[in-house]
Amino acid sequence: MKTQKRARDKILRDEKNEMYRKGVEAREQERLQKRKVKELIKAKQDIPLELLVPIPNPKKIWKAGQLELEKQLQEQLQSQLQREDEVEATFILDAASDQSLAQDYIAFLQVDSDCDDESSSSESGESELYNSDKDYSWFGRYK
Repeated sequence: MKTQKRARDKILRDEKNEMYRKGVEAREQERLQKRKVKELIKAKQDIPLELLVPIPNPKKIWKAGQLELEKQLQEQLQSQLQREDEVEATFILDAASDQSLAQDYIAFLQVDSDCDDESSSSESGESELYNSDKDYSWFGRYK
């Protein structure tokens, strides 16, 4: 990985240096162009339209392209991370009509009717079922 990173950095550095040299050449051409326009104005001659068009700096154009590429890569990475984090869940509301789900179930134990009687549950040591009529607050325990 380190060798790949070094190679990638070298390519990027070489490209950056080349754009720098092109930028220096473009600025030199622009200075020559301005000089020529000044000479033509001084001589009171017509100025050709191609001399009025500014010369763009190739390094700035390249840099803007690099920033745009970096931004796109970050967006792609973020979208990949979001897709990895997403969890898909399916809720089945009508399990009775789907026969494939009939096999996958957990059976609940049957509750005996004699467990409802408070005396039998307290005598046998079993836990008492919830009774909606009974007061389960802590005040009810100390009455």
